[in-house]
Amino acid sequence: ERNGPAEAYHENGQLHFKGTEKDGEWNGPYEMYYENGQLGLVGHYKKGKETGELKKYYENGQIEEIGSYKDGNNTGEWKSYFKIKVF
Repeated sequence: ERNGPAEAYHENGQLHFKGTEKDGEWNGPYEMYYENGQLGLVGHYKKGKETGELKKYYENGQIEEIGSYKDGNNTGEWKSYFKIKVF
């Protein structure tokens, strides 16, 4: 069984995701990143199932979506945000 911190990297060497495993399942906070190093997603697992708040980001760093999970299922209100271009 895998236990402890876990990380994976994009081919370009940038961090792809990081989180923690307990007894072979994701457990605790996790983050996913784009190839450019920008944060793409922040969430939390409990016993291998997504739980709590989830935030998704566009590649430019703006928030794309915020919502919640409970035992791996979407719950409550989800908010989506339009991508805004800056010229």
